[in-house]
Amino acid sequence: MKKYFLAILFFEILYASGGEFLNIYPDARGSAMNSLFSLSEGVEGIYWNPANISKGKYPEIIMTHSEWFFNTRYDYFGISFYREKVGNLGFSLMGFYSTGIELRNDTVPTYEEYSILYSNSTISYSRKFKNLFWGTNLKVIYGSIYKSSAFSFAGDVGVNYSFKFFNFALTLKNIGLPLKFEKKKDPLPSQIGGGIGFSTYSKNLNFEIGGFYNFPDKWWGIGIGGEYLLWNFFSLRLGYSTNISNIPEEMGITYGAGVKFFGFNFDYSFIPYGILGETHRFTLKYNFETIQRKKGEIEEILKIKAREELKKKEKMVAENYIISGKEKMDRGELEEAKKDFDIALIWDPENEEARKLYILVESRIITKKVTDCFLNARKCMKAGDYSKSLFYIQEILKIDPENPDARCLADSVELFIKKKTESKFLKKETKDYFETGLKFFKKGEYAKAKNYFSKILEIEPENLQAKEYYNECERKIEEIYSFYFKKGKNLYENKKYAEAKGILEKALTYKITQEINELLKEIKENLKKLAEENYQKGVQFFNKGEIEDAYFYFIKARVCEPADPRINSYIQKIEREYKDKIDEDEIYLRGIEAYVENDFQTAIDCWLKVKEINPDYPNIDKNIQRAKSKIEELKKG
Repeated sequence: MKKYFLAILFFEILYASGGEFLNIYPDARGSAMNSLFSLSEGVEGIYWNPANISKGKYPEIIMTHSEWFFNTRYDYFGISFYREKVGNLGFSLMGFYSTGIELRNDTVPTYEEYSILYSNSTISYSRKFKNLFWGTNLKVIYGSIYKSSAFSFAGDVGVNYSFKFFNFALTLKNIGLPLKFEKKKDPLPSQIGGGIGFSTYSKNLNFEIGGFYNFPDKWWGIGIGGEYLLWNFFSLRLGYSTNISNIPEEMGITYGAGVKFFGFNFDYSFIPYGILGETHRFTLKYNFETIQRKKGEIEEILKIKAREELKKKEKMVAENYIISGKEKMDRGELEEAKKDFDIALIWDPENEEARKLYILVESRIITKKVTDCFLNARKCMKAGDYSKSLFYIQEILKIDPENPDARCLADSVELFIKKKTESKFLKKETKDYFETGLKFFKKGEYAKAKNYFSKILEIEPENLQAKEYYNECERKIEEIYSFYFKKGKNLYENKKYAEAKGILEKALTYKITQEINELLKEIKENLKKLAEENYQKGVQFFNKGEIEDAYFYFIKARVCEPADPRINSYIQKIEREYKDKIDEDEIYLRGIEAYVENDFQTAIDCWLKVKEINPDYPNIDKNIQRAKSKIEELKKG
C-alpha cells in the first residue's frame, strides 16, 4: 500500500510541475558532486553552465542512462565541439519517460494503461575571452501525458571567470514559456544558479560549493561536492545536498566514482531520494583528444616523409640544372649557365657545387665585361675620345669599385681632360660648371651632367669640350633609354607584363616618347586581362575546394592588379578562414614555379606565406632574399 501511495505521489508531482524534469542532473559526475556550475567542462556545460562548453578543446560525446522509481527512466545524450573563428557548439537531447502506468478513475482501475514522456532538445553556443567564458542555450521542450501534450521554448545564459586555481560561475536557466497541457499552464522551473570551484594545478583534487533559487516554486538548494583523482584514471566523488529535487525527501549525501582510459570516461553515481528510494546513474563520455593527438602524430609523420621526398626531388632537380649549366658553360653561354645555376640554388639552396659554379660563372661574366670595358676605354683614349673612355672606366668601377687598374686609368683620363680644358674655358663660371657636370657624368647621372654642359654652351656656344660631353650625354641617355625600351619590349612580347612595366617606367626616367607611352598603355590593359584570367582560375579552384591552387592564382592576379578589391578579398578570406588547408610544401613549390618563370614577386608572396605558416621552413629566407635580389637586378636593368 505504501509503495502504491508513493507512486501516485511521484506522478502527481510530475504532472503538476511539467518542467521539473529539467532539474534532473544529466551526468553521474555532476549528480555525485551536486554542483558543477563552475567546474564542468566541454559537453558537461550544456546542462550546468553553457559558458563552460568553451573550456573543452576537443570534441566530446556524453551518454547517460538512469533507472528511476516505478519503472521510470532517464536518458541523456550530448555532443560538443570547437570551430575556429566561430567558437564552441553543442547539442543535447534529454528524455524522461515511463510506460505501462495503470489508469485509474478515482481509485477504481480501468484496466487501461498510459505513458508519460518529457524531452528537451538543446542547441548551445559558447566563446572564450581570455579568462572569461560565456555561453547560451536554446531549448525546445516537449511533454506528453496520456492524451495531452505540450510544447515550450526556453533559454539559458551563463558566465564563468577563471582566476588561478578558482572558478566563479553564474547562470540563468529555463527562462521561457510555460508548458500548457490542455487548459492548464505549468511554468518552467526558471532559476538562477552559481558556484565557486577550486582545482589544484594538476586537477587531481576538485571542490565546488554551489546553489540555485527556483523562481516559480520559491525554493532553493545548496550543493557541496568534491572529487579526487587517483593514479590519473580513477576518481572518487562525494557530495551533500540540501534538496536534490523538488520532491518530498530528506537532505542527503551522494556518492560516485569514475574511471577514464583512452579518452573514455565511465562514471557512476548513487543518489538517495529519501522515502522514494534510490537512483543509480551511469554515464559514458568520450573525449576525442586521444584520436586527434594520434591523428596529429600520424599527420606529422606523413609530413616528415613528404618533406623527405620533397628534399630528394629538390636535390634531383638541382642536379639536372647543374648538368645543364655545365654544358652551357662549356659552350661559352655564360648568362644561360648562370641562370641554370641560380635555379639549382633555388631548388637546393645548400648545394655547395651549384654555389661554387654560380660564383665561377659570375666571375667569368664579370671578367669578360671588365676586359671588354678596358679594351674600349683604351681604344677611345688613343682616339682622344676621353668622355667615352671615362664612361667605360666608370662601368668597370661599378662592377669592381676597388679595381686598381681602372682607378689608375681614370686618373690618367681625368688628367688629360684637365689639361685639355684648362685653356678651353673663358670664364671661371663655365669651368666650375664643367667640373660639376663631369662629376655627374662619372656617376652615370647623364641628365644632370647634360644640364651643366648645357649651361656652359649658353655662355660659350663654341666651347668644343662642352659640346663633346653634351653630345656624349645625349648619346648615353639615348643608349640607356634604348636598352630599357628593348628589354621592356622583349619582356612584353614574352608576356612578362609586370616586369616589362617596371623596366619601361625606368626608361621613362631617361626619355619620354609616344612609343613607350603606347606600349605602357597596352601593358596595363594586358595586366588587367591577365589579372582577370588568374582571378577566374582562382575562383574556380576555390569553388572546387582546391585551396592551394586558388591561393596561388589569386597571388598571381594580385601581382598584376594589387589594388583589385575582389582579389584581395579572396586572399584575405583564405588566409583568415582556410589557413589550416594551406599546405606549406605546396605553396613553397608554387613559389619555385613562379621563380623559374621569372615571376619573382609571386615567388616572394608564396614564400612569405610559407614563412608565416612555418617560420623555420628550411632555406625560406635564402630563397626570399634571392628573389628580391633578382627584382633589384631587373630594376637596374
